[in-house]
Amino acid sequence: MSSKNIGSVQPFQYARFFIDYNEQRTMHSLKTADTLESFRRLRADLEKQTIAAVLCECMEKIELWEGSSEFFLNILKELEQSSQPYLIAALFFAHMNRELGIEPFVDGCASCGKMNQLCAISLSQGGFVCQGCYHSNDKLYEKEELKSFRILCKAQLVHIELLENIQAWSYEHFLMVYRFFAEYSGISIRSIRFLKHIAAMGEE
Repeated sequence: MSSKNIGSVQPFQYARFFIDYNEQRTMHSLKTADTLESFRRLRADLEKQTIAAVLCECMEKIELWEGSSEFFLNILKELEQSSQPYLIAALFFAHMNRELGIEPFVDGCASCGKMNQLCAISLSQGGFVCQGCYHSNDKLYEKEELKSFRILCKAQLVHIELLENIQAWSYEHFLMVYRFFAEYSGISIRSIRFLKHIAAMGEE
């Protein structure tokens, strides 16, 4: 705690580290650390901080891809600035689903391909399902909620400003997307439990 570098190694800091590298060692001494982005406002907001913890845990556990660092830095910047943090979280996991090839099918019924009478989201069938393919364990949604889910699955970070003006995005919207990640990625995110608790507090 008395280190001169303590300010640059806090959670959610974007920093440049200078180490004493030695090929014969598995651990290297940290010499200096320079903060490039502090995300101070993010760390001052418990809800955003909890969301950031979930996203960071995910990034630690997935196989990184080309451009992943830039993507995640942009996510944290958007999360810090946004008035709708669950939108940012939903877009993050929508992107993760695409990267992992587990994105839900939202261009019709995932079972029969029918474009009309869509009524539910099915984890087992992989996306939207129609009234004829609906099973009792599928989650029913109103038409507008299904539309919102499709938007989240298709949207990119460049669409954030547009999406923020469409509607209010809730924890349930985030869960619509996250459930597919939790079901098919094989990755367990432990910090999601605290986020669930924080979201429940906000609804009281």
